[in-house]
Amino acid sequence: MTILHVTIDKDDDGIRLDRWFKRHYPNWPFAQVARLARTGQVRMDGKRVKVDSRIEAGLQLRFPEMHLETTEVPKPEVNWRGKKLAATLKDMILHIDDDIIVLNKPYGLAVQGGSKIAVSLDDALEFLVPEGCEKPRLVHRLDRETSGLILLARSARMAHILTGLFQKREMEKSYLALLNGVPSLKKGTINYAISKEVRGNFENMRKSEKGVSALTDYAVLDYALGQVSLVRMWPRTGRMHQLRVHSQILGNPILGDHKYWLPDKPLPYNVLDQLHLVAYTLSFEIEGKAYNFMAPIPAFFQSTMKQFGLAFDRSK
Repeated sequence: MTILHVTIDKDDDGIRLDRWFKRHYPNWPFAQVARLARTGQVRMDGKRVKVDSRIEAGLQLRFPEMHLETTEVPKPEVNWRGKKLAATLKDMILHIDDDIIVLNKPYGLAVQGGSKIAVSLDDALEFLVPEGCEKPRLVHRLDRETSGLILLARSARMAHILTGLFQKREMEKSYLALLNGVPSLKKGTINYAISKEVRGNFENMRKSEKGVSALTDYAVLDYALGQVSLVRMWPRTGRMHQLRVHSQILGNPILGDHKYWLPDKPLPYNVLDQLHLVAYTLSFEIEGKAYNFMAPIPAFFQSTMKQFGLAFDRSK
């Protein structure tokens, strides 16, 4: 049996062991990799390591070489749907450098695949960069119906850094939303714990004293006749559907939000039935370099603002 010794590269720092094998030994079946780890045949600097453990750059992995029954690995088929989507998304790149990519995600595009999703952003990532370059990595999510800024890492090292910034809440994010009605307080903090509620095939977040803490700062920028308000929101925690459920709790759901709508809040006349929520700004710092991004406002969002005569100063 041949024993391999491989030093972990800095670009692989922080990723899971199973993902490392998938990246460097794509034809090795996961089940067999898991068995090697479970039986102690995979070691990191001499210590046993689980298949879902995070690995560290500079340390050495030791494991037996796997001999497959067939040495010919079939060439993967080109994901033509993903390639076609990437051609469209390239026009939506707001920033690209050696470390990150910032996209302006359109309404209706799923970030990751699922049972009812034909093509997702994740399917297109490998085609956003030149052939031979490493596939960019998702470091956060947006709901399918949410428009605006989404950040991608161009290496495992950068993904580890950016994920850490999100976890430590060192990413300053803000959103724009059009709400049905006007909050009674024009500025404040929404502080309601929320928890997941599953009913059949559907899951929602709801207000719950036993839920996880959720904090959102907000400010009303403009409003019209008590019907619609333009609000900027700063999530201080990163809970699932946080802004959507917090808006519902206020009694002012986001326009076009079917999941968190209120029966007594009908959609205003002639408003396009899409979620009026935009990931608007993103600011952070990496190794002493500051980044600040602002998303364009989608056409349907602008149309609703114009319909109600709403405006705000984008320079602030």
